[in-house]
Amino acid sequence: MESTELDRISGKLFVILILGFIGYHSVTKSNDLIDNGVVTEGEIIGGHYIGGKFYIKYVFFVEEKKIIGEKRVTPFKCDDGSKCCIGKKVKVFYSTKNPENSDINLGKYNKYKVGKRLYEFFHESPATIDSQE
Repeated sequence: MESTELDRISGKLFVILILGFIGYHSVTKSNDLIDNGVVTEGEIIGGHYIGGKFYIKYVFFVEEKKIIGEKRVTPFKCDDGSKCCIGKKVKVFYSTKNPENSDINLGKYNKYKVGKRLYEFFHESPATIDSQE
């Protein structure tokens, strides 16, 4: 085999390994939420851009420990005119084994969340059920 052919095969193998790792990590986090997920109340505390992408920041408490999460969204306004519902209470779905593994329920604004967690394709979870507001 020529070295250019080996380089091409090595490059493809590297890409496959990286994609496999990302897929495994996504499945593991989703399964953790399915198996160990509980719902609590949280609050949206802000929003910011990272590399041209907008993220909302939310806070919730687990056994008096403050946990801060982020979720990428398309910027939106709530019915009351507030940007991305900052200051509003929301449901947070988190893993009891790893509370940093969390997801936020924006109720009727869930459509502005960018990207779905893998479990959302297969399971209805408290993080995707619309709020009764």
